[in-house]
Amino acid sequence: ALLLNDSMLWILGVTTAIIFSISILGSVIGKKIVRHKSPIGIYCILFILVYMLQVLLSMSTNILWFLGVFSLIYLLLGVLSVIGTYVLNKVAEDRVRTSMISLSSFSLQAGGVLTNVFAASLFLLGGIAFFWKVSALVGAVGMLTLAKPLLQRFPIS
Repeated sequence: ALLLNDSMLWILGVTTAIIFSISILGSVIGKKIVRHKSPIGIYCILFILVYMLQVLLSMSTNILWFLGVFSLIYLLLGVLSVIGTYVLNKVAEDRVRTSMISLSSFSLQAGGVLTNVFAASLFLLGGIAFFWKVSALVGAVGMLTLAKPLLQRFPIS
């Protein structure tokens, strides 16, 4: 266990504040990266990196290691959020852009609900480390499957 006793629960509040701040920093970085020649390529690479970091997270043995890796994941998620929204706005036609953004938001919310069910099942089978490893594997396979079609549809200009 990363928290040795209940007197360390304050760390959860600090963790929340850190990841909120880090994700904002990621969004700022994402705004600078989005001007790059290949935002889709960067998007794919960063998602794979997030999944690799999840595997590292599953091996964390102390709170500092956990906070460092968890914060890095949220930094990358902040970057990915900006790049994903940029690409969606750039490729969606004007007449469907609002619907696409609504669908994207709905998918994010539905994914959160499904992930909770998935996580609870995995926790029962093998604990938190098992969850991080399986979710990283599922995510990486999904991203690798999508990378080629995404890169073909949005080639480097």
